[in-house]
Amino acid sequence: MRSTATSVHENAESKDPTATGREGGHVDVPGLAQVIDTALAAAGLRPSREELADLEHRLRHHIAAMCPVVQAVVDRLNRGGPHWYLAQATLDTARWALSEGRGDDLMSAQCRVTRLARSCRALLNGWQRWS
Repeated sequence: MRSTATSVHENAESKDPTATGREGGHVDVPGLAQVIDTALAAAGLRPSREELADLEHRLRHHIAAMCPVVQAVVDRLNRGGPHWYLAQATLDTARWALSEGRGDDLMSAQCRVTRLARSCRALLNGWQRWS
């Protein structure tokens, strides 16, 4: 059985790297996949505060850019259906992750980067699945 924590590159390679959805939003799939993989790999490496701050900034940028693109996809789904609920919950979780403030210590910053990376991965996977 394969782990759900497999590289995002496996899913990213199945789509065109220029990745423009039907709603016209552009997603930098290779760049996004690299940031997600780097952030998730950093969980066991004890990165510095500066590295975590850089990863957090990059992840926040990607999530903020993807939210309107994914929202356009969600708006096309059958409202109230199971796919709509899953898509909307994924989007809401990503927005909630963006609203969180910075932590006071290195451990909370590490947890936040991991949570942002997982939210970003869920948005990317959902966008690819629902588009």
